[in-house]
Amino acid sequence: GEMPEEEEMRMFFLLAGRLLYMHNDKLPKAVKVGQWACEAALWTLWPFHGTMRARADSSILLVNAIKFQRITCQFMSRDANPLQYGREFLRHVNSLPKSELTDLAHQELDHDVLSYQVFGGSVTQQRDDSEGLAHGRRSSRVVSSVMQWGGKVSRFSGVAE
Repeated sequence: GEMPEEEEMRMFFLLAGRLLYMHNDKLPKAVKVGQWACEAALWTLWPFHGTMRARADSSILLVNAIKFQRITCQFMSRDANPLQYGREFLRHVNSLPKSELTDLAHQELDHDVLSYQVFGGSVTQQRDDSEGLAHGRRSSRVVSSVMQWGGKVSRFSGVAE
């Protein structure tokens, strides 16, 4: 896939609207509010594995990978080490066949359990927070945290052909 310039590496969160993702430009999949793409860009050099287009006016939160890495490295501790999460995330990605690499979240990876293993806390609370975001009730705590990590909200208009 296309490799963005290092300073352009970003993770995307759909805050409002509708997107269509085409894995390897073949298999269309609807992207819903609360879903994200290119999480791997936070942890490694990540080429795009598909194309995403707006199906309606949409708001997307962009997280700059370099800023995210710089800021998270300032706040590492024994109890909260984002690099450990990144290693475990990449271990999962590296276990996949090349044909299954995608920019969207992998269904086989339980992000809640991985977060709990790395950061501790309540899996139930984490699931409640993620379900609130997925159902369009934006968690201000989640969005605020991401914004502190170099996030930027962008609006996109258009309809995929």
